[in-house]
Formats: sequence, C-alpha cells, structure tokens
Amino acid sequence: MNNTSESIELSWIGKNKQNEKIDYDLVKQDEYCYGNCNNSNMLIHGDNLGVLEVLREDFKGKIKCIYIDPPYNSLIKFQHYSDKYTHSDWLNMMYQRLLILKELLVDEGYIFVQIDNRELHYLKIIMDEIFGRENYRNSIIVNKTYDAYTLSNSQEVFKTGYDTILLYSKKTSYPVPFIFKKKDCLKNIGVWKDFWCISSNENNYTLCGMNPENGNWRWNEEKALRSLENYKLLMKYRDDNNLQNEPFEEIFFGYIKNNKILKDEFTLIRVINDRVEYYIPPTENYILSDDWTDIIVQGSETNFEHEVSEELLNRIISNFTKPKDIVLDAFLGSATTAAVAQKHNRTWIGIEYGEHCYSTCVKRLNNVIKEQHLKNKNKNNLGYKFYELVKKEEK
Repeated sequence: MNNTSESIELSWIGKNKQNEKIDYDLVKQDEYCYGNCNNSNMLIHGDNLGVLEVLREDFKGKIKCIYIDPPYNSLIKFQHYSDKYTHSDWLNMMYQRLLILKELLVDEGYIFVQIDNRELHYLKIIMDEIFGRENYRNSIIVNKTYDAYTLSNSQEVFKTGYDTILLYSKKTSYPVPFIFKKKDCLKNIGVWKDFWCISSNENNYTLCGMNPENGNWRWNEEKALRSLENYKLLMKYRDDNNLQNEPFEEIFFGYIKNNKILKDEFTLIRVINDRVEYYIPPTENYILSDDWTDIIVQGSETNFEHEVSEELLNRIISNFTKPKDIVLDAFLGSATTAAVAQKHNRTWIGIEYGEHCYSTCVKRLNNVIKEQHLKNKNKNNLGYKFYELVKKEEK
C-alpha cells in the first residue's frame, strides 16, 4: 500500500494500465422494448464498462442511487456467469467501474456494493480511495443461507452466513436517513429507567419519601403522582385476573386495551429497592442499525443463481430515493433492482452482459409491468427501452 499524507491507496499489478480505447454506442432494439417505450427506463445488454462509458455523457451527476451485486471472486463457474478472476483482474474490474459510477452520482447520491468476505477488505480500501474515507457510511450486514453452489462434503474454512453491503455517499453533507421498522410490541420488552436525572428543570419535590439532593425528577409532580396511581391500578388488574406469571408487557397492553387507553397516556412509576423508576413500554417502531440480518439476501423469483431478494432492494430504494429519482444497477443479474424500482415508480437503468438479460431480465420486467397495468398504475412509467452496446464501426 502507498501511504501519502492525504490517503492510503491499494496497489496491484496493472492498476494504472490504460485499456484500449474503443468507441461504443447504444443501439435501441425496438423488438425488445416493452410497454411505453418513450419513458426513461433503460435495460441495456452489454459489457458494463463500455455501457458506463457511454452513459457518462448523458447521466453524469444524475443518478440518485446505485446498487450493485458484482462477482465475489468465488473461483466458481456458474450456469449464467463465471466468477473466476485473478485477484488483480478482479480489483481492476471493480476499480475501473467504480471510478465512473462515482461520476454518475448526484451530490446527494448513495452507492451500495454487496460483497462477501473474500474481497470485502480490498474493496473497502479502493472505495475509500475513490469515494473518500469520509464518505463511508456503513457496512450493512445481510443474512445469507447456504446453497447448492457453496455446499460440499468438506470445508477448509467456515461457510459464510452473511454478506456485507458497503454504503458510501457522494458528499459528506448527506448522512443516511433514519429507517424505521415495525415489530409486534409484544415481541419486544419494555425497560424501567431511573426517574431521577441531572437536568435544569424545576421538578424537585418529595416523592415516596425521597427528594433528590442534586438533579431533579423527570416529570412534574402531578404526572408523577398519577403514574404511581397507574402502577397500583395495573398491579390490581394483574392480581384480580391471576396474571402473576405473565410477562409484564402482556399485562400492560392487556390493561390499556381493555380500558381503551392510549399507550403514551398510561405512564407508570414504581419504587423498587429504594429507587424510583419510570416505565418505557416497547414500541412497534424501532430504528434500524447496520444489522439487516432480518432480511435473507437470496431471492426466489427466478432460477438465476444468487438472485437478490426484493425485500432488500425494497428497503434501499424506498428509504434512499423518491419517485422519479434514477436508480442504477450495473450488474443487474436477475433484474431485482429494476423490478423493485419499477414497482416504486423510480426511473431505472439496468445493465447486464449475459444472455440471461434476454431470458430472465426481460421476462421478469415484462411480468412486473403487466401486473402494474392490470392494477391501473401510472401508465407513463409502465415500460422501458432496450439497448444493445455495439462498437461504433459495427453500427
């Protein structure tokens, strides 16, 4: 690695080698265009490096969200693609494409790159170099089950049960959004917290024979006394209904449901071991961290190996983009990114080099659009243009 005063860079054989300059163009294939072929959605068949070079002319600084699930360099040849590279070739492949992908992003844009632990740490270094270490946002973990492509009768290392998604923003001034997920309250637990706190409020009064020498109570006296009475009512409800062995959360929610009380209005205070505590009930909304292992990364819409689940792309596209934003996937695979973007009324660009661009991507996207048409969705966005990457002299 080369260490300079400004950055740390990864070096490898052929990193700065200049590729032969080839002039490409995108040729519209009308027979594969589907639905409203005059809209902005684009499905493109061809090598993604050449396609990105062409797209740079018209889409520089216009893409809001990029998601890619590139080859992991697993050294396995799959049915639809080969994942065998030398280490240097893999780094070159990713480096060249990431340089252009950064140019395509709008200033408030984000890029998600999914990978496993074979090349993860090298990828992190080259993304730090290209996007800036200060623009690194998170390493998101998603759950991965074993499959027929990785199982064998013996193992040299443990099988990997997760993938990592490296998330970068284009600019430091754009942090990640809060992402909330709903969960059954009864599957969470509430917590009891110290009712005393260090604050500048004036809630300094005698409560249950106690008065803070420094600091104050969290609530005013009226609310505190009402909360103490609420706790007594709740315990009476528990004893009257023989619920002593039930979880406290079930008792709490059972009481407010039976009495038609809003959760936030039924505040509780108790005294235990000479300590005054207030109750924070469980909530159905909680903020996600970088742990997304509630999602299984594998999808099941097609027979494409290592298809990515729509649930994952739903979370990314719905939280990091708005309608009419452009979403790009340069390693489209089974077209999950484009399918989800279509369902969310985002403009999308999908690039795939393999022949499954015709057999899998086209079929899947056409089915999504057919279903939307039946539901009377916005017909202006129900369709896409299909392009083939060709050398200019071959046109």
